[in-house]
Amino acid sequence: MGRVDVATDIHPPVPDGVVPLSIQVCELGQGITLQISGELDFLTARELSQAVQALELDGQRRVVLDLTGLMFCDAGGVSSLLQANRSVRRQGGQLLVRGVSGLPRRILAITEVDQILDLE
Repeated sequence: MGRVDVATDIHPPVPDGVVPLSIQVCELGQGITLQISGELDFLTARELSQAVQALELDGQRRVVLDLTGLMFCDAGGVSSLLQANRSVRRQGGQLLVRGVSGLPRRILAITEVDQILDLE
């Protein structure tokens, strides 16, 4: 599959000082990794949802959300992470969230979403 950049033209232009969301999809032998960087918020959450829904899982696939580059996450972003988890599980896959730290990690802890998602 290689690396694929998800289109970023589905939301309004990014205001000054805001880091746009970037999603790169990498297919590995044991599953699929989505490398996410920038800001996952109300304006960009749909991009993550669309990227996850576009994945073709065979029921045995592991999907890793690598959030190492995630700088910010609001309620819209949290919602899209939960939606991604549901979507992958409905297809018979397993979602693993890796590399989340700083403010995004704190948001997941405060909302107790860290108890729902499989964090590494």
